[in-house]
Amino acid sequence: MDLLSTRVNGQEIIYRTAGTRVNTPLVLLHGWGASGLYWERVSEDLLLRHHCIMPDLPGFGLSEKPRINYSLDNLTNLFEGFLDRLELDQINLVGHSMGSLIAIRAAVRNPDRIRRLCVINPPLRGWEALSAFHRFSLSPGIRCFMHLLMKTPFGRKWISKDFTYKTELKQEYIDDLGRSTYRSSIQSILSLIDADSVPLIQKCKMPVLLSGTDKDKVIQPSQKNLYPTGENFQSILINDAGHIPMVEKPEEFVQALSSFLIPSPVSIPS
Repeated sequence: MDLLSTRVNGQEIIYRTAGTRVNTPLVLLHGWGASGLYWERVSEDLLLRHHCIMPDLPGFGLSEKPRINYSLDNLTNLFEGFLDRLELDQINLVGHSMGSLIAIRAAVRNPDRIRRLCVINPPLRGWEALSAFHRFSLSPGIRCFMHLLMKTPFGRKWISKDFTYKTELKQEYIDDLGRSTYRSSIQSILSLIDADSVPLIQKCKMPVLLSGTDKDKVIQPSQKNLYPTGENFQSILINDAGHIPMVEKPEEFVQALSSFLIPSPVSIPS
């Protein structure tokens, strides 16, 4: 896996690449408090058939953390600029959690560029989507304390336990929680809880895969009831996995994603 960088609107964005360039490039967007590193295990299985590109979103991971607006719309603008810089005219796009909301916005705004879209545990209805604990942690008197807690090894480990069901996260994944700034972490999550992405995802015309899990402690189970059911939408449920199925159940997730990206040909009876 190669670690590269580019600049978008003067801001440095770090990204990882791996795999073959035979098929349509596959861009994978991480969630809040994470980085492209979270796709490491999945990309190992995907790279034989896909050119995987895994950016660290601005304000997260190893990317630059400028004093900018970290709203979902502006993060989508910067992501589109990233695609322009890499001259990616046709892609398949995967987004996890907060990254799924950026992916949805990019897909609606660029229907000719995004061939297929996969969203994983999307918080489609903002504040309503979050669990009671995560709503509490974002209350005005608590959010500053929670951010300071993420700057300590104990705090990061304690907070990260909510992200998985049984899997122990690698230390480098946990460390990502401490890399964002107060501005990037708080502005982005406040933008997330103010957003209703249900009308947006319903506008997607390309094939869309919605991937949920049964042991997610971050997103309310009721969000799955909001998944669209039109002809171009399909959904899967990964059992015994928490908020991060690509880390907890990589083989199962890759199998579902691969089947979606490169469907088996339909046999026609002779």
